[in-house]
Amino acid sequence: VHKQLQATKTKTVLVNTSRPEYNYFQVNDYRGGYLAGSHLAKQGFKEIGIITAATDPVPAVDRRRGFTEALQEHGLSVTDDMLKRGDSTKHGGFSEEGGFEAIAKFTDGDYLPEAIFCLSDSLAIGAMYALSQQGIKVPDDIAIMGYDNIKLSKYHDLTTVDQNMYTIGVNTIKRLTELINKGDQSVKQQTLDPELITRGSTKKFD
Repeated sequence: VHKQLQATKTKTVLVNTSRPEYNYFQVNDYRGGYLAGSHLAKQGFKEIGIITAATDPVPAVDRRRGFTEALQEHGLSVTDDMLKRGDSTKHGGFSEEGGFEAIAKFTDGDYLPEAIFCLSDSLAIGAMYALSQQGIKVPDDIAIMGYDNIKLSKYHDLTTVDQNMYTIGVNTIKRLTELINKGDQSVKQQTLDPELITRGSTKKFD
């Protein structure tokens, strides 16, 4: 794709990915994972799991890295048995099906952590549904946190991380317009920090 774009001189702005020769606007996924880890640690959770995608795209790796480093700063860690992933590769593994399947892998081991960070809201929604099917209540019995701040997350009272995708979208269109209409040949690149959105799903009960 890169060679085709270069050969045809197609006006291009990348979204949530980057290459040094292109215009791009992206979110700092490491920072987003760090915010999630810090939040759950500050809430007082000690046993914390992760539900990740079936595959390992760069955003998933960056979110996990930020998350685990934040936990380490609070003297916590995620053991191998506390990291689960579903088998579904739908939407790159960031799907409701993936979250549902991952919860089954936790419960098959007859153990659930106090809190779980899901690397997308879709994973979190699937996980919450799987837990409800087993009579496990969020946040009474377990805390669940997502990532993305999709519209549905508000209606699930889901604590999450907002990627500022609206701002990224607006900046992308503005930049494309400049490239097409003004012939601007400069390269603009921006990495935006995400924002923690705290809701009821990570409330800590003593």
